Amino acid sequence: MSVEELILQTRAYMSLSCPELGDCAGLIEECMESAQQAFTDEFICQMDHRVWAKITLNYHQQFLQTGCDISVGQMLAESIRDSIRTNRIDFLTQELAQQNLYQQLQRPPLAKVETPCLHIVPDDME
Repeated sequence: MSVEELILQTRAYMSLSCPELGDCAGLIEECMESAQQAFTDEFICQMDHRVWAKITLNYHQQFLQTGCDISVGQMLAESIRDSIRTNRIDFLTQELAQQNLYQQLQRPPLAKVETPCLHIVPDDME
């Protein structure tokens, strides 16, 4: 998925979940521009549209409340620091590893590779 597709999905999700905001394309674009200053497109696309909708709302809400611009990079860095302080990152990492392992187990093997059968021959059999 590209950033453009993610923006479209986020826009659609926010339109359905927060209709009172009206057209929020400008809010999403501004949030994504801030994110792209701190992160690669690949990293940004690892989070789904629901996550970006929440980030967009927080990004603009804190600006409206404080008048101070905080970048998306700063927001996510603080979230990571907080998860480390609360030891939640340990739980999240373990959960992610379990999900990855489960997905690997669910995938069919690529190809059945026959392993060679080795036999140990004792020296006294010469």
